[in-house]
Amino acid sequence: MLHRFIIFCGIFFNFAFAEIFEPFNKEMLHYLEQMPWHLYELHTVPKLGHFWIDEIDEREKETLREGKIWKSYLIDRMKKYIKKGDRVVDVGAGVGTFSLAMGRMVGLEGRVFAFEGTKQKFRELYYTAHANPEIPISPLFYDLKNVSKNLRESPGKHLENSLVFLEDPNH
Repeated sequence: MLHRFIIFCGIFFNFAFAEIFEPFNKEMLHYLEQMPWHLYELHTVPKLGHFWIDEIDEREKETLREGKIWKSYLIDRMKKYIKKGDRVVDVGAGVGTFSLAMGRMVGLEGRVFAFEGTKQKFRELYYTAHANPEIPISPLFYDLKNVSKNLRESPGKHLENSLVFLEDPNH
């Protein structure tokens, strides 16, 4: 039984997580199969993992290409709260930097549900997760920002780079 659920909000997010969604549909499966491998290289970041990164000029990708951890201060903050066996949600997972870090924290007893709503970033997240089979990550293609019928609104609570804890009321 789930005792607590931890959400990392890497994007502007004003909803509480309500349910798990399917990882992708047939259109996304086709998109994944069309991976332009010639545009990507596998980069290793020590103590974090392997990332499939293209040459697009983005700060996070530049940092990973250099073999450095993106926003390590946020990962340090997460270590105070995320424990072995936790179930963690990464909203706006991008290429998976924080998903990999959290996956190492929760270990094989836990799981990271990594949500990404943009096709290209999801594809990078998907293949990054598969390049790190020892880390328990479930990449999910879903844009949680645009879903209100499946989420409970939390008025006045706007979170970015934040941790949210949903406690099981039975424990």
